[in-house]
Amino acid sequence: MITIQHIINQLVSREPEEEKLLREGMLNMSAYAKKIKPVVDEYALRDVKINSIVAALRRLSLPTKTETRVFDTNSYMRIYTHIFILTIMKSFKNFTLLNPYPAQAFHDKEYFNYVTGADNITIVSSKKYHEELNNLFPEKLRELSNAGVIVLKITDYADTTPSLVYHLVRELHARSINILDMVTGATQIDFYLAEKDLMTAGEEFRKLLDKTRGIPESDTSTGHFNDKQ
Repeated sequence: MITIQHIINQLVSREPEEEKLLREGMLNMSAYAKKIKPVVDEYALRDVKINSIVAALRRLSLPTKTETRVFDTNSYMRIYTHIFILTIMKSFKNFTLLNPYPAQAFHDKEYFNYVTGADNITIVSSKKYHEELNNLFPEKLRELSNAGVIVLKITDYADTTPSLVYHLVRELHARSINILDMVTGATQIDFYLAEKDLMTAGEEFRKLLDKTRGIPESDTSTGHFNDKQ
């Protein structure tokens, strides 16, 4: 059963300006509740009281721990462009063919990673290896060009901080940025995005980094940018 809180969370996340005002305590909740009531009623399949909508908005406006502990002061961001994503069948032969590439990419200082699913392997690689990987795996399931990667070094306590990934994904969702794929680890998260979305996503993550360090949002000097040809 869908809850009123879930409906409110979804509606507010679609309106970045209102969400920002809500979290800053500057949104007129009663007026906003009246504005979204018809949509809430439609999703809830019943007449929802204004007081219930306001209560859900108040709960959503409460600060969460992840808003102040997304990163630590040692966190950083790297952006890689000129990336392609290749999906192939999962097999012993394909694993064997892929085996040399992680070490080679590390030596070349290029981005390379692959993720295994139940039936397939998704390769995320610098375009430096595009031709040889396409020749190596002619029977590919899917290929995406013009992709990019944002690598975030996260806090040491990320694996025990509730909703950390949700908080980051919400920032992208609020800007209508689609995540092609992502890989999470104990101290790092890799976001695979369309290349056209990299700058917007990077700017949002940079604001979180700057907030952690106490740097004003107007200062854009933080982070690292790696443009791989």
